[in-house]
Amino acid sequence: MYTPHDYCELPSDINTKIWRYIDFGKFIDLLETQSLFFCRIDKLGDQNEGILPKSTIDFWIDRVRRGLESGQSEVDLKKHISFLHTEIRRIAMVNCWHISEHENPAMWQIYAKNHFGIAIETTIKDLIDTFKLIPDKIFIGKINYCRLEDPRLNIGNTLINIFNKLNYYNFENELRAEIEDYDMPGHIAKYEVGKKLKVDLNCLIKSICISPNAPNGFKRVVELVLKDFKIDALVRPSIISDLSINH
Repeated sequence: MYTPHDYCELPSDINTKIWRYIDFGKFIDLLETQSLFFCRIDKLGDQNEGILPKSTIDFWIDRVRRGLESGQSEVDLKKHISFLHTEIRRIAMVNCWHISEHENPAMWQIYAKNHFGIAIETTIKDLIDTFKLIPDKIFIGKINYCRLEDPRLNIGNTLINIFNKLNYYNFENELRAEIEDYDMPGHIAKYEVGKKLKVDLNCLIKSICISPNAPNGFKRVVELVLKDFKIDALVRPSIISDLSINH
C-alpha cells in the first residue's frame, strides 16, 4: 500500500491530474493482467537513471577527506555509492506518470507516438487508492529535478537516486511510484525486468485519450475493448493536431 516518506513529495492537491502514455499493446496487457508494471530502474533504457551526478559524489568525497563527516571513511562512502548504483538500481522498480492538467505533445511523441497510442487519465488520489489492498510498500512522489552544478543531495537514503534526476528531464514533470523486492542476503534482485502489481482498474482509469495520429475507428475499438474488460471509462480523441506530433 501507499507509504508516505520524507523523500517522496506529492503535490499539495492530490486530486491533481496525471497521465500514463503507452502503446496499444501495453494497454491490452494492462487490461488482461489487471496489473500495473513496475520496471527495474536499470532496465528503463536510460543509462543515467538512478545514477548520482558526479558533482554530488565529488561533494561528499571532499567532505569526507576534510573530516567533515564524523566516523565516515572514504572507502565506506565509495562502497555506499556503489551500492546505490548497483544493488539499488536492480531491486528498485518504478511505474511512471506525467503530471499535467492537459495532454502533452512531447509525451505522445516519446511514449506513444504510433497511430495506436493511448493515454490513461487519472488523479494522484486515485493512483494511491488503487494500491490500498497491496501488501508491498509503495512510495509515490514527484521527481526532484536538480541542476548539475548543485551537488548537495543527501545520499544517506536509498530513495535519493530514485526520486532525483538532472533538470534536463524536467519537461517530463514526472510522478513516480516505486517498490523494492529482493532476496537476502545481498539484496539479490528477484525480477529480471520488473514486477506486475494487481490493481483495481475501475478505480484507476478515469478516462482514455487516444493518439492524435489514431485512424478512424480506433476510438470505437478502444471502447469495445474496455467494455469487454468491464472497465467503465470515457474514451475521447486527442485535441492536439497531428502536425504538432509529426513535425
